[in-house]
Amino acid sequence: MPVPTEATAEPFFMPGAMDPSQSLLAGKATLFPLARESFRATEIDRNIDSEERLLLDPTRDDPRLHLRFYVDRSRLVGLVYPAGETAILPNPQVNLSDLALAAARAGVSAMGAVSIQVYGLNRLGLVQARTRHLRDLEFLYKLSVELAELSAEFGEAIAMRKARLAKLPAARAKTAGKDIETDEKVCKRLEEFATEIRSKLKELMDPKAPYSELSGAWLRALLRDA
Repeated sequence: MPVPTEATAEPFFMPGAMDPSQSLLAGKATLFPLARESFRATEIDRNIDSEERLLLDPTRDDPRLHLRFYVDRSRLVGLVYPAGETAILPNPQVNLSDLALAAARAGVSAMGAVSIQVYGLNRLGLVQARTRHLRDLEFLYKLSVELAELSAEFGEAIAMRKARLAKLPAARAKTAGKDIETDEKVCKRLEEFATEIRSKLKELMDPKAPYSELSGAWLRALLRDA
């Protein structure tokens, strides 16, 4: 296995203000951190199964066991966290063994914490893209709710006006009837818009859609807040 060397210089951003001055070298390069360096495979002993990897391998590991999104709908930020009971993101460390130890002490996945730093999973561009996705989800959801409520209000008003038609003179009833027909078309279109938006939200929740894990975390937060 390759011996760790300095990673490619790429800013790693901390949660909060995400100040570009708060940066740390991040990027895979030739890094292959282990929990215990003494267990690293050598030219003589190539038993890599004994190595305690600290980096996620998507071909061997389930990322969901080590990485997690915690969504707060009052403060939408697309950060990824090491899996654990709570949203804890250990501070970046130059020594990755120290980072793994800090993660273990915090009760979160050491492999997740190290992978987040080394792979740069919380670099600014990714966080911004995830945050935009969360805001899109929130906007579409609120818009669908408002359209459905508006359609319902229209429907109630139309029903009341229809009930009064019988009491109107014939000429006025005819004019009012045409107005009601127009309003019914508007009401129907509002409901169709709401349905289309809900369908779009459903597409975004599809397991094969981009950011599906993040979308799922947002949905869980929505249900929790309901």
